[in-house]
Amino acid sequence: MSVLKNPRVIIWIAFILIAIMLIGPRFDRSGLQVVNSHETGIQKGDIIKTINGKPATELILNEDYYERVRLETSKGIIVLSPNGTINITTETPDITNLQMGLDLKGGIRAVVSVGVNENTTLQDVISVLQTRINLFGLREASFRPVIQEEQRFVEITLAGGNEQELRELLERTGVFESKISLITSSLTLDKKYDFDIRNDSVIIDGKTAKKGDQIKLADIPFTINSIGAKDVNLTALVFTSDDIEFVFFDPQHSSIKKTDNGYSWEFAVQISNKGAEKFAWVTSNLNSIFDPQSGQNYLSSRIEFYLDGKEVNSLSIASSLKGKQETNPAITGGSATREDAISERKFLQSILRSGSLPVSIEVMEMNTISPKLGMSFLKNLLIAGLLAMIALSIVVIVRYRKLNIIVPMLIISVTETLITLGLSGVIGATIDLAAIAGIIAAIGTGVDDQLVIVDNIRKGREDSWSVKERIKRAFFIIFGAASTVIAAMIPMMILGFGVIRGFAIMTVLGILVGIFITRPAFTVIMEKILEK
Repeated sequence: MSVLKNPRVIIWIAFILIAIMLIGPRFDRSGLQVVNSHETGIQKGDIIKTINGKPATELILNEDYYERVRLETSKGIIVLSPNGTINITTETPDITNLQMGLDLKGGIRAVVSVGVNENTTLQDVISVLQTRINLFGLREASFRPVIQEEQRFVEITLAGGNEQELRELLERTGVFESKISLITSSLTLDKKYDFDIRNDSVIIDGKTAKKGDQIKLADIPFTINSIGAKDVNLTALVFTSDDIEFVFFDPQHSSIKKTDNGYSWEFAVQISNKGAEKFAWVTSNLNSIFDPQSGQNYLSSRIEFYLDGKEVNSLSIASSLKGKQETNPAITGGSATREDAISERKFLQSILRSGSLPVSIEVMEMNTISPKLGMSFLKNLLIAGLLAMIALSIVVIVRYRKLNIIVPMLIISVTETLITLGLSGVIGATIDLAAIAGIIAAIGTGVDDQLVIVDNIRKGREDSWSVKERIKRAFFIIFGAASTVIAAMIPMMILGFGVIRGFAIMTVLGILVGIFITRPAFTVIMEKILEK
């Protein structure tokens, strides 16, 4: 029977073809690969080929668009209706589908310490940070919980971005507050509250308060700013992070526009009914005034937005909103450049959408990893692997004095590497220097197994043992050795993290590929060669 018709060889060839498809080598890297998208019909991983008929570039993508935009993508034609900007983050298409690690691709690694809270798990913190970082558009973020004794940490790795952006996202607690100040002698909320002013204090609803005190009326916290002879200056906390139900990213509710002084940005948020009710109650106590500059009527106080205690925006309130439950207020701002406007808007959207952190965190370590050093290591690693193959070839030729033995061994080793790389994408493994070292370790054990197979086939033709018995004996040795290595790697896979875990995973994957796919095929091929 022909070797190519043998089921073991067919399985081997099938896995080679599957691996090539999984790796997906790209010879045409033109266009832009989507990293993050808030546009309908565009998803992460899509390739944008043209924009309005022009080859897609970052420069063209970042232009101002106020009319329909036609995108040719890897999934077909998409027509967008942006409102100033296309909300898509892109990068140059990867050369393969393989997930490269930081040491090969470059990026940022950070370790944050998580505060202790009985009602909060590490996963709760990771969930907030993951939403925040992914929405901001930082590429390929991964999060790994680490517990050492009683201390809790989160290891964060990013491909791309910069330390300043990441630090700002991490160090923000994300407590959002919206406040309205007013000067009055009474309040009408769920009912009317009269103020009884007595020197430096005021009695409201039977509660006595002084300057700086906080009092709650109709479930709305009020801070007493000052107490006058006839009225009180106080600030109402209208809604907080808990009242934000949704943050809009779509062009209809999120836009950037060019102004005389630079660029203005805005986006809408959806507020809970309770928050909208508090807004209506508080604004019903404000007066309407005419603004001669704009020619519009506004309420007598502005609404101020705070993030972690710092004012980020202050907006006039249209008089038409007095006493109305506004569930979709807009947050606006401005910057000198378009890039800064996009970054500021995206930063606030990401913080508000992710919500506030349940506990405090502290950045313990942060460093940028250059891909140049990793590529230098990879180059040296590949040279070392090539030299090892040459040395192996010389040893095998000296030992067996047959070229037709070394060629199948080299082919099997190369395809074993190919299949391992292809399957690594299926299990979501990252290819970094440690993973490559694991593959080389697996290939090393594979070469040893191949020598065992060759020796047993040759001896099976020289002594009283049959070839099949010798092959069974060879595979008994191979499975025993593989079991020992896998057993040694399991603790690293379970307890280890970072490079240790990556090395263990790829070593085990390479060994499993060898004993179940390539070794059986190699045995069939060598039987055919050595019977001649």
